[in-house]
Amino acid sequence: MTNHYDYIIVGTGCAGLSLAFGLSQSDLLNDKRVLLLDTETKSTNDKTWCFWSREEQPYTSSQEVSWQNLSFKADSLDIKEKLSELKYFHVNSLAFYKETLNSINSNHSFTLKQLVVDQIEQSGDIVTVKAGQDEYTASFVFNSAISLINQKPEKPALWQHFYGKRIKTQDKVFKDNQVKLMDFSLPNADTVQFGYVLPFNEYEALVEYTEFSPSIRTEDDYEVHFKQYATTLALGKYEVLESEKGQIPMSEFLFPRYNSSRVLNIGTSGGFTKPTTGYTFKNIQDDVKSIIKSLENDLPFHRPYAKSRFRFYDRLLLGIIRDEPHKVKGIMTKLFKNNSMERILTFLDERSTLLDEVKIFMRLPWAPFLKQLFLK
Repeated sequence: MTNHYDYIIVGTGCAGLSLAFGLSQSDLLNDKRVLLLDTETKSTNDKTWCFWSREEQPYTSSQEVSWQNLSFKADSLDIKEKLSELKYFHVNSLAFYKETLNSINSNHSFTLKQLVVDQIEQSGDIVTVKAGQDEYTASFVFNSAISLINQKPEKPALWQHFYGKRIKTQDKVFKDNQVKLMDFSLPNADTVQFGYVLPFNEYEALVEYTEFSPSIRTEDDYEVHFKQYATTLALGKYEVLESEKGQIPMSEFLFPRYNSSRVLNIGTSGGFTKPTTGYTFKNIQDDVKSIIKSLENDLPFHRPYAKSRFRFYDRLLLGIIRDEPHKVKGIMTKLFKNNSMERILTFLDERSTLLDEVKIFMRLPWAPFLKQLFLK
């Protein structure tokens, strides 16, 4: 059985649903026949997405909570700063899934099927997606499944992995409404370890243990390290409302943007996860805007990779994290001590100027970076 669609989206995670939502909101494209394929339904809060931006995103779920008070802590240094132009946003994945799926399901042009995709092939101007005994064709396919990209990444040398709990305390522990971006109140001897706190109100927050290392920890190990970090926060008695854990590959691999001229890789599969931070959500939204604009103007969809200098910066820092993890806390301390949060976030968002980047690097310890430069 073969069915033809204008677009097929493989994968209904953040990238796939963001693109489908964008298509459903476009006056020029919302009547296109779109098929979404995934192996599972999205019915749990399986992720927490955060990003910073000057503009609010087109999702109600991304506007439920945001912050402008951020902090960084390492040893005796405790920096607290209020952003002026940027806001730091949080997205509950279940709320995002419900919102985007409601929009998609209300449009008769969209079809969702729960199937395992085995193969994507292009012949001429038609792309065929094979799922079991069924075949579906389309003019364009957008793929977010790493297993289906042409060039597969090797096992990453480093992982960013985390273990967190949304908790409710008895006292007003989080009354300062301060996001702890990085809290180095942990040993940081053999691996990079830091805490991360998102306060939702005076009593509730997501408290997370984060680590950059070559291997993933066991559940028991995570629990020990989480309690070790939670102790430094003086939380008192608290109730656990939700738990989460995950891992993000920290890879220099250049994910292929295209499988073929009409098969575009999106999300992490398209290279939109920043390897040194793991932030992905805002990159996906920028990519969706670019894709929608291209399709509305009947142009080949295209969005370039990150500027080569940012890939170079990422490679240097990944090398330091891998080879000299004990030096990362010192580098981060210098970074936050000598630069405003606004400048740092703009740099991490790859929107900084070359002059700003020179100012940032001039105030960092040179030796670890020069060593990596020599090794490269």
